[in-house]
Amino acid sequence: MHVGIGRSKLAERPLRDWQAAPESGVHALALLYAADLHDQVEQRITAALDAGFAVVADRWVGTVMARCSLRGANPDWLRAILPLTPEPDCTLYLQASPRVRLARAIAKRGLPSFIESGRDLGIGGDPLRSFLRYQDMLDRNQRQLGATFGGRWQSVTADDTADNVQDVLRQALAHLLVAPAVDTDG
Repeated sequence: MHVGIGRSKLAERPLRDWQAAPESGVHALALLYAADLHDQVEQRITAALDAGFAVVADRWVGTVMARCSLRGANPDWLRAILPLTPEPDCTLYLQASPRVRLARAIAKRGLPSFIESGRDLGIGGDPLRSFLRYQDMLDRNQRQLGATFGGRWQSVTADDTADNVQDVLRQALAHLLVAPAVDTDG
């Protein structure tokens, strides 16, 4: 199962609305993220884990903490409002340089959005320079916060091709996805 921030039916649209009008502030954003994560834990993740499935979260609690604390939210307050989520067996942080992230963002969506480039933080009017600076700040913040969420934290260089990054991810996850041995003797 694949989950991640902004993917619950409950909060997907309100999160998009916040990005269109971020004047409502970081606390509104954090509460939307908290509702999003809680909804996914309640509606999908708990049942999947109970049934023995693996759950892959594409951006999760650490990302919320990094994004919102950069925008001025108190990390202790964020921890208090974020739902209790199952502790991950493994946390893989895909670390791409800001320039690689920018090239990928432009190839996928065109010019980075106001929020994606961190311009709501007042770090610059030029979307490209602001994007690079914001991504650098976000990366440093993410690494600092990453170790506080338990589980095994591993940084994976993501500047390479998608195929090579996938190979590294598969190797990092292989020990978690080993199928139980089948008894063929009897």
